[in-house]
Amino acid sequence: MLSETSLTSDDPRLVMSLPAKRTLPVTVNNRYVLHPFRKEQSRTEFILPANQGSVNKYLKEADRKGRFDAIYNEDESQRPWFVGFDGNPERIVDNEFKRLWLSAVEREIKRAKKSPYRRYHEPIVYKTAKDQDYRERVIREAFK
Repeated sequence: MLSETSLTSDDPRLVMSLPAKRTLPVTVNNRYVLHPFRKEQSRTEFILPANQGSVNKYLKEADRKGRFDAIYNEDESQRPWFVGFDGNPERIVDNEFKRLWLSAVEREIKRAKKSPYRRYHEPIVYKTAKDQDYRERVIREAFK
């Protein structure tokens, strides 16, 4: 997602945090766009757009689904979906899913200029996601 968008670590719309619940949520403005390691099932949740026909396929296959609350006078029909998949999300994340997910992320990027949760942003999480050498070093150290 980071390589496909304009989001940088210092972008006020982006929040990559390390909550106490051992998840790695990625928030754009007010909404989670990616939330791995949810619950005991190791669920990964994604944002998907509101009104695109091919979304229905992924809604049917989701282990958890729902609509985000309306914000900024958003029409109810424009509220994006969140979908969660237990276990390894690779079973569902095909090219069409990625296209839909990224289109929902782009919509969130355009929705506002900054996240009210920005104070929780951890630049180290961004660096770990973007820098493969650094990420490998972190993993080596974590599993010594």
